[in-house]
Amino acid sequence: MDWRELEFVDIDLGGASLPVAFDEFQRAFRLAGDLSIDAFLGTRTDFMSVGKAAIAATLLPQEQMDKLFPVELNPDNWYGYLAEKLPTDPKLLLESQISFVTFNYDRSLEQFFLSRLVHKNCMTDQEAAAVVSKLRIVHVYGQLGFLWPEGGAHVPYGGGSSDAMPGSIGLAAKRLKLIKDSERHGESDEFRLAKQWIHEAEALCFLGFAFDPTNVQHLGGCEIAAGGRPEGRHISFAASALAKTQREREEIAQKIALHYHPVDVSKLHGVESLMTLRESLVLDKYW
Repeated sequence: MDWRELEFVDIDLGGASLPVAFDEFQRAFRLAGDLSIDAFLGTRTDFMSVGKAAIAATLLPQEQMDKLFPVELNPDNWYGYLAEKLPTDPKLLLESQISFVTFNYDRSLEQFFLSRLVHKNCMTDQEAAAVVSKLRIVHVYGQLGFLWPEGGAHVPYGGGSSDAMPGSIGLAAKRLKLIKDSERHGESDEFRLAKQWIHEAEALCFLGFAFDPTNVQHLGGCEIAAGGRPEGRHISFAASALAKTQREREEIAQKIALHYHPVDVSKLHGVESLMTLRESLVLDKYW
C-alpha cells in the first residue's frame, strides 16, 4: 500500500479521536518517499495508530463480494480454480490438510469458502462458519477482525453498514501488525504455526510473495532447512514472480534454495497467481 491509496481516505471512528491529525500523517507519508506504509511506519512509530486506522479504512471497503463472484469475471481469481481442485464435502475439505499462510489483512479467502459452503452445500451461515473456522488459515500479521462473532473481534466482511463502519475500522485497526511492529514477530503463535506447516508440507506454492528478508526469516528460513526432511522426500514447488526480471527471478531462486528447498528458476512463473497454479499443476498432484 502506497500513499496514493490513502489520498482520498476519510477516517471516521465514530467520535473517537486519533493521536495525530490524519492530514499530517498523509503529508508525511507522501513526502517521505517510502514505497509502502510498512516502511514508513517502521521509522515513524508516532504515526502507528493513525497509520493502522488508515490501513483498515482503506482495505475494509475493498472487501466486496463482487470481487469474488462470479469467479470468471476476475482474470486472476485463483480461489475458483482452487475450489475446483478441493473436495466439496465439508468433512473431506477439512481432511485435505491444505494450509494457507497469508500476509494479507483481508478475509477474502475465508469469505469465499463461507459463501461456497452456504450456496453449494446448502449450509446455514453458522454451519459454514464452523467449517471455515477449522480450515488451516493463518494471518501472520493479523487480519481485519473475525468474520463470525464467536471468533472474538467481529467485523463484518467489508465493514458492514455506513453506521457500523467507524466501529469496524477501530476494531480492525487493533488486529493489525506490521513488519517492524516488534522484533519478536517470528516468535508469535501465528509464525510458529506457519513454520510448522511449511516444515511438514509436501508442496509449497508462493503466490504474490516478495521474499522480503525479514518475512523469510520470520517464516523460519534456514531454521526450517536445518530441521531436515525424511530422506528422499520430494517437495513440489511453485512461485509467482510477476513483473520480475530474469536476474530478480534468479535471486529469488537462490533465496528459496538457501532457506527452503532447491528449485529451478523455471519454477518461478512470470505470471499472476492463477496462471502460476495452472502452469505448475502443483494442486493436481494431490487432489
